[in-house]
Amino acid sequence: MQFQHPYLNMSQIYSALAYYWDNKQELDADIERREEYAERSRQEAGESPFLARLRSQGIVGEVNGGHRPPYVLLAFNQT
Repeated sequence: MQFQHPYLNMSQIYSALAYYWDNKQELDADIERREEYAERSRQEAGESPFLARLRSQGIVGEVNGGHRPPYVLLAFNQT
């Protein structure tokens, strides 16, 4: 974790992990609620015209059957 978050010292990392494990059920429920809200919001908003245009041009693909935000297909020139 410290490699991914070099601005945190080890005592901060251990404190965060201890807090999570002490409050795991409540925090996991909150994360689940937020994910459900985000998914409902995405479904209600529908696809933007811009995203539809990118998809029609083959620039954007689907991840996980469309249940996650799209990813951009990158082409690298290897010449």
